[in-house]
Amino acid sequence: MIKKKITALLTACLIVSVSSGFTFSDSYVAMGDNTTNSPTEFRQESDLSIADLVEQNAPAVVTVSVRKLINQGFLGQQYAEGVGTGFFIDSKGYIATNYHVVEGSNGQVNIILYDSTETTGRVIWTDEDNDLAIVQIDTSRTQVPGVVTIGNSDEVRVGEQVVAIGNPMSVEFAGTVTSGIISAKNRAVEVGGKQFHYLQTDAAINGGNSGGPLFNSRGQVIGINSAKIAQMEIEGISFAIPINILISKMNTEPGTQGQTNAPTTIGVSVKDVTADLAQRYNVPQGVMVMEVTPGSPAELGGLKQEDIITYFAGERITTTVQLNTIKSNFKPGDTVKVRIYRVPENKEYEGEITLESSR
Repeated sequence: MIKKKITALLTACLIVSVSSGFTFSDSYVAMGDNTTNSPTEFRQESDLSIADLVEQNAPAVVTVSVRKLINQGFLGQQYAEGVGTGFFIDSKGYIATNYHVVEGSNGQVNIILYDSTETTGRVIWTDEDNDLAIVQIDTSRTQVPGVVTIGNSDEVRVGEQVVAIGNPMSVEFAGTVTSGIISAKNRAVEVGGKQFHYLQTDAAINGGNSGGPLFNSRGQVIGINSAKIAQMEIEGISFAIPINILISKMNTEPGTQGQTNAPTTIGVSVKDVTADLAQRYNVPQGVMVMEVTPGSPAELGGLKQEDIITYFAGERITTTVQLNTIKSNFKPGDTVKVRIYRVPENKEYEGEITLESSR
């Protein structure tokens, strides 16, 4: 028997209040026969893998190309091209990278996006001691293709899986992915006669990877890779600068005021619901909540595992890239409207969540 799909949107004027205080505007949506595949099957297929993590974050990773003057003598000026990696930390066009990547650039670098689009970047802040730098592109000329989610490097655990995205050796290897585990936290390393504490990993970090992001298994950046601090070229030993070092300096040190908003979180790990998955399971395209952090804004707001975020701050959301980019426009304490589709109930809900600092 051919089943008829109901396409009308039936809106009830019912307001449902949950114990957390998050008030949902309850809209009942008839999505047709949804019994072929269960929500549990859908969530299992949507578990976050390395491939998912890379797909969701690759647009936020860039190549930083620098033309450096290496000699000025009898034969004239001689230049060499240096290549590193960086990543967008907000939608204003700010890119985090290493100081040694932009050193000698005279303040101007070439930024190559994941789709090979090239634009100019301006070095606006550096911290030589910690090997950190911030570059900005002109967003009136080039759109930011994606923004990473900033994690908390203090919460990293030894043995946790990590993923690095970068450009080892040259531009031709842009977007190379390596994975491994956190081998040690707070590893003391001497650089330039000074001692620093880094994250140690066995993920391959080669020249050109410097300045790139090190992700945890939830797709959050916990470190900035640095080939400069690798010691003795021992295979299986690489280092990353804890992301909290960079975040602690943003908007606090001279030259960083007003650069970027403090990173915010709603306290969820997510996975894209692609058009293919949406059609297969008869659910809306969006971003599925895979895990809710206890005590987070998401939990306090009533979000649950398997909820699909479809609108955030009034904008339609279909990918994690979009969610991160829009979220970067807000500060801790800001309240945003969120619309979700609750898979088990086959209903849409709308409410508000107050963002908090990811620190």
